Amino acid sequence: MSVLQFSRKSEVTAEEPPVVEIEKPIPLKTRTVEALKPSKLPKIIRNYLIVAFVVLAVLAYPIMIFQSNKIGDELSFPESINQNWSSPWAGVGTKLLEREVDKNGWVPGAHAWMPQSRLTAMPVYQNSIAYAIGDFAELVNYQIGGDSDSDLNTIALLLSQDITTDEIYAAIEGLSSYDGGVRLHRYNDTLTAQRYAERVSLMASWLRQSSSELSSIVNAEDRKTFDRAATEAVYRAKARAYMAHRFLSFMQAPVGLSIKNEHSDALVQLEKVARFSPLFVVNGNADGMLFSSHPATLNHFVDGAEAELQKVVKTVEAQY
Repeated sequence: MSVLQFSRKSEVTAEEPPVVEIEKPIPLKTRTVEALKPSKLPKIIRNYLIVAFVVLAVLAYPIMIFQSNKIGDELSFPESINQNWSSPWAGVGTKLLEREVDKNGWVPGAHAWMPQSRLTAMPVYQNSIAYAIGDFAELVNYQIGGDSDSDLNTIALLLSQDITTDEIYAAIEGLSSYDGGVRLHRYNDTLTAQRYAERVSLMASWLRQSSSELSSIVNAEDRKTFDRAATEAVYRAKARAYMAHRFLSFMQAPVGLSIKNEHSDALVQLEKVARFSPLFVVNGNADGMLFSSHPATLNHFVDGAEAELQKVVKTVEAQY
């Protein structure tokens, strides 16, 4: 048996590389303590963002208040009433209520934290529109001999005071129900000369009420240049005239009556009141140069419109 013998060195010695000396050694990069601190730029940006957010938050609420102020005074609204409604006035009332609650939003029912709750003109304007429709429903209910359980009497009660969104929707349903009753001849809403005169007289009473309110504002001893009461009086008058204009526009004169010119003149005067829209209501001196009086100016238009409505009533009554 042969044995292979291996030999190995007990030590392996490696040769070390020669040391090379560099005449100009490469300098090491060093950083100061200040350079090691975090950059201030992100902190500055963060502070600017915080300031910008606060400014936007402060401005957002007033902007939302301004944007939520919607005064619906379009004299071309609503359309296609005579074609689609058996009772034109009920159609006008329905469409206007739907616009205020569904499109513009019912501001009188806004919660205290909502931007709409800070508005002055719009809630007064919307309430006045609803009150006028309720007044008209009450008059028509009397004219057709309706009782306390009729649709129109219910509408008049719903549209009285402290009106909620639910009450608006209930009134809309009542008006639609009444219109259906007219279509099925359950209600006789034929516009006779007497009924015509009574309805125009109701509109004239709205303007007399507005004239009284505006006169009180103008002649008040403690009158203020910028007064909440003045704003409310102006927009109540505007809403009442607007409703009179819309109702009168769709009232067909009874057969045999010749009131075309009087009817047209009344609409022209009502339009002046309905379109009166100052950005801010100023209650200065009636003849003031710097601060005029919007209530005094509007009161002049209101008196003119009321006089034209009375002229319509007298012309109709003379042709009974």
